[in-house]
Amino acid sequence: MQRAKAAYAPVDALARQQGELGGQQGALGGKQGALGAQQGALGARQGQLAGQRAMLASRQATLAAQSSQHERSAETQANRAKLEASEQELDQQQEKLSQQQSALGRQQAELGKQQEALGAQQEALGKRQQQATSQASQQIRKLLDEAIAKGVAKPTSLR
Repeated sequence: MQRAKAAYAPVDALARQQGELGGQQGALGGKQGALGAQQGALGARQGQLAGQRAMLASRQATLAAQSSQHERSAETQANRAKLEASEQELDQQQEKLSQQQSALGRQQAELGKQQEALGAQQEALGKRQQQATSQASQQIRKLLDEAIAKGVAKPTSLR
């Protein structure tokens, strides 16, 4: 019995390693999901900025129409200055979002590399597992043949 357990010990050890790698892959998947959620939030914020830009463009068009009618009044000048300030603010927010998006992209790429490395390890473990299982099966067959030869076990037919 001890020899049978010893024959399957490498198989068990490799199975545990595969389980650990699977856990690591799951953790990376969770991180990738969190990054995806952050990217979604950034996309939504960019959509809001686009809506604000559209409103600014509409206000600028209205202001342009008013300025042609009122010949650059002080109120028109003040409104124009407010619009320009709002546009600069939107530009800054857009730049900040672009930087965040780039940072998330780099993080996602790094996680992808890690996932790829784990996949290669998983594949190598799978091959080792297959070899270990084959070797264990051969050892068990040998043990059974020895037991039958010694009269300790009897051959049975598989129905």
